[in-house]
Amino acid sequence: EPPLNPTKNREKIIEVMFETYQFAGVYIAIQAVLTLYAQGLLTGVVVDSGDGVTHICPIYEGFLLPHLTRRLDIAGRDITRYLIKLLLLRGYAFNHSADFETVRMMKEKLCYV
Repeated sequence: EPPLNPTKNREKIIEVMFETYQFAGVYIAIQAVLTLYAQGLLTGVVVDSGDGVTHICPIYEGFLLPHLTRRLDIAGRDITRYLIKLLLLRGYAFNHSADFETVRMMKEKLCYV
């Protein structure tokens, strides 16, 4: 689950899994913690930037520190828009709605941090 997910959301997910889909058990974990586990680490800072939101998640000995976790409403979609702006300034012509997906794919395949 994403960091800072409200308890009511978690409860609703569990309710649906048990009552609608008849799951025998459910384990819910914070995505950032699992990211560190996948790298063989228990402590670190994970920057998780999706399409619409970025989370900065400090994790200590396998536990998220929610009081230090930050959410930024700047993410991949904003970077795609900025890349379109840069390309327009260089003289490339774009139909924003049709070419947004093309520029997003360019960003994901060619850009790096």
